[in-house]
Amino acid sequence: FPDAGYYCLRSGDVKVLLDAGAIAPDYMPGHGHCDGLSFELSRQGHPVFVNSGTGMYQGALRGYFRSTAAHNTVMIGDKNSSEVWGGFRVGRRARVTLLKDSPNEVEAWHDGFGSLGRHRRKFTIDKDCFRIEDSVSTGVKAVSLIHLAPDVEIMSCSRTEIVTNIAAIRVAGASSVEIVDDQVSFTYNRFHLSKTIRIHFVKRLSYTIG
Repeated sequence: FPDAGYYCLRSGDVKVLLDAGAIAPDYMPGHGHCDGLSFELSRQGHPVFVNSGTGMYQGALRGYFRSTAAHNTVMIGDKNSSEVWGGFRVGRRARVTLLKDSPNEVEAWHDGFGSLGRHRRKFTIDKDCFRIEDSVSTGVKAVSLIHLAPDVEIMSCSRTEIVTNIAAIRVAGASSVEIVDDQVSFTYNRFHLSKTIRIHFVKRLSYTIG
């Protein structure tokens, strides 16, 4: 659905849905999330890497589920890529520029972090391998987030490779990698314990999922 800013990449049993559009329509931004250049990945129809969902429409968790930190994208300087507050308010919004759209590759950048730097991301899929290349236009520390589906287990983790029971993630350019406890929501007011991978980097990062 390119007109809505959503794209799909497929190869074999791997399917990737990604967001390279605006946070929301300008006339109705209240349900928008800070999910610019985020993705979800499934294998054989089974969710592997997921955004955190919605969960609820009020309270502290509402703010978290709308935040950049709750999505499979890059966060610069611990800031949201768009300005969200309250339950349904949006102020300053990230502007996304699409650079390439082909059956196997999508590339775009956005300016949502202002003076902290632009985030540019390239998604590529080929022969069941999915690759992401991230770049930040300044030297401000950044983190790339990967939220795991609840039944995905981490078997081992290093600065160059994270192995799960579903797929391996080979990393280049990370300054450090950490695993944190998290939660996702697939239906309203129901939450599932999960893990999130936080890959810290400066300037450039790439990783391949296969």
